[in-house]
Amino acid sequence: MKNWKIIKKIEMKCWQTYVADIWNNEFLEFSDVFLPNENTYGTRPYKFEDFWEISDKNKRVITICTMVWCYFNCQFCASRQTYKRNLTYKEIVWQVEFLAKIWIQNNRLSDLNESTELHVLFTRMWEPLANVENVIWAIKELIRKYPHIKIWLSTCWREFWLIELLKHTDILPYIVLQFSVHWTDELTRSKLLWIDINSDSKLVDLKRIWAYIKKFREYNTRKVSCNFIIFNWYNYDFDLLKQYVGTEDIYLRLSPLNVTKNSNKAGFSWAILDDDVINKQAMSSEFIKKVIDNVKKSWFSYAFTPAIDEEIKNKSACWQALETLFDNNI
Repeated sequence: MKNWKIIKKIEMKCWQTYVADIWNNEFLEFSDVFLPNENTYGTRPYKFEDFWEISDKNKRVITICTMVWCYFNCQFCASRQTYKRNLTYKEIVWQVEFLAKIWIQNNRLSDLNESTELHVLFTRMWEPLANVENVIWAIKELIRKYPHIKIWLSTCWREFWLIELLKHTDILPYIVLQFSVHWTDELTRSKLLWIDINSDSKLVDLKRIWAYIKKFREYNTRKVSCNFIIFNWYNYDFDLLKQYVGTEDIYLRLSPLNVTKNSNKAGFSWAILDDDVINKQAMSSEFIKKVIDNVKKSWFSYAFTPAIDEEIKNKSACWQALETLFDNNI
């Protein structure tokens, strides 16, 4: 890891994002944010200054990569179809260790174990479970170093990866599992999360997702997050989910879209954007309220999680640091 070279750094009041050249123009993004402790579910402030109890020792959120770019083709994602290779488990862990070292050097925290909450999100450039063996070894190493850690895994792909993860029952209690669902309609969902790289790459359908969630929750009592990007005028039928899973098993994470060149090319002008939320656009605000009311009627717990103002202003969301650095000519 000594040869890794930091070629871009974005520093904000609560957020640091880095781009590293790890080997012969293989680039990674990873970031570190400290946030106040929040409620488990519900809305959150849009601006960092509106958070309460701000402290380095509150909630640490580290987002890291598990591969050098991604070979899937989610229509809204900037990293689609750019895959080079999977990271080793040491390369995955090193991203966390690098960020920990930075905070020690800056006299912020002497040890990440001092954080009230420590979250490591395997969500920066993914699909994490496409690199399931190295991801599992990395999780085991991080648990050994940071016993109070929570590992966030976001996924939607091949079922045998999920089955492989279930075999490692020792790490399941530490995992906060997320599924990229996005639509309650299966046909529309398959178009958004379209895959054309390998013939055996198939989207895990909702029915099988719910069956997996039930197995996972035998080892982990936390509700599983089902993530939805919010699109204007789409009629979300959250009651439809009850065919497969109970309100006690999942919660719904509602997010506006982070704009990238790929999302613009794909024509997602009908999505609710993070900028819309920050600027309180009337149409967006009205539609978001309608979606949230729909969730409440279904009795599912929910979290509405737009990016905060600093993240939008500095374009530090997933892949944006790379995109702005190389103008998508990588």
